[in-house]
Parts: sequence; structure tokens; C-alpha cells
Amino acid sequence: MVNAILQDAARRARAAGVSFRVTALVPEELPFPDEDLCALLMNLLDNALEGAARTPEGRERSILFRARIFKGFLVLRCENTFDGYVKTDGQGHLLTIKDEPSSHGFGMAQMRSVAQKYHARLDVDYTGQRFTVQTALQLPDAA
Repeated sequence: MVNAILQDAARRARAAGVSFRVTALVPEELPFPDEDLCALLMNLLDNALEGAARTPEGRERSILFRARIFKGFLVLRCENTFDGYVKTDGQGHLLTIKDEPSSHGFGMAQMRSVAQKYHARLDVDYTGQRFTVQTALQLPDAA
């Protein structure tokens, strides 16, 4: 399933003119329900693709995705270029910048929920040109 999600993201990145580099050193079977992995990976990669596509003309548009198993955790890191624009609420939480915000902006909450379910945090960091999301989900067998 991870491979299928990454292949789809690679296809969409290619169509959008975004460089997509992946290192995924994970076993064929992961001990997480498909719906949790899908919610996390699809939202993560959708956001990265949208951000990279907003990168201004003349700058490299890229996504770097890494996944690996390390000491009982599934470690994920996704870094993408973007236009540098973020919108936050009074507590610094990211808000959607899409049209019709009442219909969007649920992906980050879904990713945080999956991370919390597996004793992890969803770390989000951004600079003027790069946006990074990372987490380390505890493998259920390692709990």
C-alpha cells in the first residue's frame, strides 16, 4: 500500500513539474491498519504536492520523502518547497489557505490524530522556502 501511495504521488508530481525523491526502507507489511497509513501518507503527500506546486516560477519545485524503520518506530519525513506563505490562528496552529476553508483544512488534524494514536507527535517546521513534516510512529509490536 505504501508503494501504491508513493507511486501515485510520483505520477502527480511529474505531471505538476515537481521533482519527487523518495527513500522508503520499510517492510512490505507494516503493523498499522491501512486506514491509518492512508490517512497519514495521503494527507502528507497531498499537502506537499500542493505546497511544491505553489513554489514561485524560476525556483526548484521539489519534494523529498523518507520512510524507514528505526528502533521500533516508523520514521517519516517529508520536505517540500513552497511559496513561504502560511496562515495561522492565534495559537500558531496552521490554517488552510484554500478557497472555502470550511470544506478544507482537516488533513493536518487527521495526521496529528494518527501520530497520537501511535505515541508520536507530528512536527511541522517551515522556513521561507521549505516546509517539513515529520513523525515517528511507534510500531504496535514495540509498545
